[in-house]
Amino acid sequence: MIFSETAINLLATLATAFGTLSALSGFAQAHKMYQNKSSKDVSYIFLGVLTLNNVIWILYGIGIENYSIIITTSIALTALVLANLLYFRYREKKQNERTQK
Repeated sequence: MIFSETAINLLATLATAFGTLSALSGFAQAHKMYQNKSSKDVSYIFLGVLTLNNVIWILYGIGIENYSIIITTSIALTALVLANLLYFRYREKKQNERTQK
């Protein structure tokens, strides 16, 4: 083993903590869309790829029975689902702005 058991436990704790913070960052994007009532600065391809990535990580976490992966990635997926919903809600505004130019 490259790292000691203590180091592995510390890394696992840090990975969970930073994974949770990373997961929560999706809520910031959703809040910005909600506050501005616009999704014009958001890439749907980015949201779509990130959403699919999180679904795959949840399935992987379930497969290896790793609750840290399942929980942190589920938080991220929740934020991304909200961001996707807001993206589509405010997409019409984005398309209207393009046609007015």
